[in-house]
Amino acid sequence: MNERFDRLHEQMRVQTRWTVGTIALFGTIVTVLLAIAPFGGG
Repeated sequence: MNERFDRLHEQMRVQTRWTVGTIALFGTIVTVLLAIAPFGGG
């Protein structure tokens, strides 16, 4: 029982880490695009 719970917890932790990483990366890309936009626009 405990082993299965540990495995589930590990899976949740990895999933959360991937989600946070993806959101952080997406936020960084959006920030860079917003920073570049005024110069690119003219």
